[in-house]
Amino acid sequence: GAGKTSLLQVLAGEAHAGTLAGGISVNGQKISGNQMKKLSGFVFQDDVILATMTVREAVTMSALLRLPKETPVPVKMERVEQMLKLLNLEKAADTIIGNSSIKGISGGERKRCAMA
Repeated sequence: GAGKTSLLQVLAGEAHAGTLAGGISVNGQKISGNQMKKLSGFVFQDDVILATMTVREAVTMSALLRLPKETPVPVKMERVEQMLKLLNLEKAADTIIGNSSIKGISGGERKRCAMA
């Protein structure tokens, strides 16, 4: 009802219906939609990570799929370790993600894993 999801979709550049007008400012500075995408992230309410993977496996899969093809695999694996540390997921790295049927990591850890 209040338009929260619509606002987030517009800010993430994911709005596909209706007419959009206006601009984006961050800390008083006007920025483009592409700049906004670089500065922000969008995590869906329902996670799109596999419950049977470990956190490390999920972050590795993300790195392999999202980083440029030209990036050497050892560099991608180093980035995985950096992300685990940055998102405070090192202790949960080898734990199954889980879901409502499978015991796994906490809800906060799950959201941070989805961001990686």
